[in-house]
Amino acid sequence: MICWQEATAADVPTKGRPKSYDVAEMLALLPPEGLRASEWLNLAKSECGISKTSFHRERLALEKAGRILRSKVSGKWQPVKTV
Repeated sequence: MICWQEATAADVPTKGRPKSYDVAEMLALLPPEGLRASEWLNLAKSECGISKTSFHRERLALEKAGRILRSKVSGKWQPVKTV
């Protein structure tokens, strides 16, 4: 006898390796006064275990989402305050 069962999202395999870091944790490392990208990267590598490539990919995604910005005066990345 053959039986079919509907697949759930948990049954579908994901592509690539699972993330070993949390983007929210990476963002939480950024103080209000900001950090230079290299300083933030080194902190995220040691605290979150994120690679350089993944860090820059996530930083770009956070910038596009409007969650961080780069100060034109200091050149530092700063979190955007939410109201």
